[in-house]
Amino acid sequence: MKKVSILLVAVCFFLTGCGEDPENTISNIASIIEKNTGIQNLHTLSLENAKKQFKISEEEVETFVVRTTYTDADLTEYGVFYVNDEKYLKDVKSKIKKHTQEVASRMKKVDNSYYDIAKEAVIKEKDNYIFYSIAENQEAMKTVFLGYFEQEQPKDK
Repeated sequence: MKKVSILLVAVCFFLTGCGEDPENTISNIASIIEKNTGIQNLHTLSLENAKKQFKISEEEVETFVVRTTYTDADLTEYGVFYVNDEKYLKDVKSKIKKHTQEVASRMKKVDNSYYDIAKEAVIKEKDNYIFYSIAENQEAMKTVFLGYFEQEQPKDK
């Protein structure tokens, strides 16, 4: 009986330890996006600022990253969100869309070329992950995001 219990605990540990958690997945996606697109010098939006800008709650979103430039002089912004439950996907996606529209509205007053980029913002969903980007190379960023899920990913232990 003791051997069975030890084996059961070992199997449970192995199964839970080998799955990549959403925070690691998001971190890996962000690293690959920045490496493959040559994006540099972005800052990470704090939890408080993201909650304000996107009007999201911890009930809806477990973890996320939003990376952006400091000023409107250069327009590069992207984010990856892990939504806790499929029932929140539509709402969170809608909130991200609203944010991109607000950025576009702000850019219309700053620079027409940035406005054109912002109004064509990319929003993509894969499983419980939502990706968005507002950048000149947003299509390349989207391709990296989607490609991440097509490859077999290393498992954390």
